[in-house]
Amino acid sequence: MRIETMKRENATEKPRVLLVFAGKMVLGGIEFSILNNLRNFDHSAITVDILERSKEKGMFDDEIESFGGKVLLDSDEDDSFFGHAKKMKQIFKKGNYSIVYFHTDCFDSTDVFLSFLFGVRCRILHSHNNADPFLKKRRRIKMFVNSFCTNYHFADSKEAGEWLFGKRQFTVLKPSIDLGKFVFSKENREFVRKSYGIADDAFVVGCIGHFVPLHKNQSFLIDVFREIVAKKPNSYLVFVGEGPEKEELVEKAKQTSDHILFIGNSIHIPTSFFYSAFDVFCLPSFHEGLPLVVMEAVANGLYCVNSTNVPLDQALNKEIFRLALSDGVTKWAKTIIDVGMLGRQSTGFDNLLSNGYDAKDSANRLQAFCLGLSKKKR
Repeated sequence: MRIETMKRENATEKPRVLLVFAGKMVLGGIEFSILNNLRNFDHSAITVDILERSKEKGMFDDEIESFGGKVLLDSDEDDSFFGHAKKMKQIFKKGNYSIVYFHTDCFDSTDVFLSFLFGVRCRILHSHNNADPFLKKRRRIKMFVNSFCTNYHFADSKEAGEWLFGKRQFTVLKPSIDLGKFVFSKENREFVRKSYGIADDAFVVGCIGHFVPLHKNQSFLIDVFREIVAKKPNSYLVFVGEGPEKEELVEKAKQTSDHILFIGNSIHIPTSFFYSAFDVFCLPSFHEGLPLVVMEAVANGLYCVNSTNVPLDQALNKEIFRLALSDGVTKWAKTIIDVGMLGRQSTGFDNLLSNGYDAKDSANRLQAFCLGLSKKKR
């Protein structure tokens, strides 16, 4: 009787998933995509814990724990390989995880290998980028580890998948967006502009993203803005974000124009409000997966001007304009001004909704996949 009872309990036990994130949960595209899925999961059917590579709590950790999962904080900076391996073995064993899901730009092949070594049944790796300038020398080794040690692969876009997984099979899982938050609001537009002293009739170019080397390329956009403000003096360039390159960019901006604003990650004004204050959104990145900020801008009704390094979903080719970085600042400036003159588009929100970007649909698909894996591997 006791054995039968135990079998019944095991049969109804919720599957446990461990998300591994290379950092702490702050304001960022990957973080919000993860969070949007968690907010829409049925947590009575699945338990999700998250391992953040940080010694400090992230700003969403309390909310994540309110869903019933645990937030594990760990920075392996001071660990030897064997010390780290022992720690990960304890995490996998104690959590009894049937699935470990790695979310990272430049994935940590060590943890991928350890999840394989210690017998985690399902090992998912999600590619969020289509290049990494810091990975060139190590890429072949990491690609081999990835191919050998993972058995399920996701990517934000076709380009992101091909970069990380090569010819191996992968599934495109588009970023998860709470579309309703990003609908254009006249009230938000007026509030943000008034808060930062921007006139109602000013032309505002917006860019949202972390300030990190060789990624979003905000320095190039400052060069472009020098030509924009020369042609349209009542123009502003607004950056929203934080990161190690911020101070250097602030100094460059001071030499360019006093109409360049740097706004940190603020909990007082939601990031979603800023899109309504912009007239055009720009992302001249060196590399991307499929950036959430572009989709949020499109949902708000903005036209976007991106570099050709940013993957394009063909369903959004009417809302997004693309230029090569080699086209130069003059062509970029003219294109941004011309696109800004188009006003707001009215097709983006519906296109996103019908092409798999809505958070509820995305979460339902991902949860169904994880539940299916759990049943398959029992």
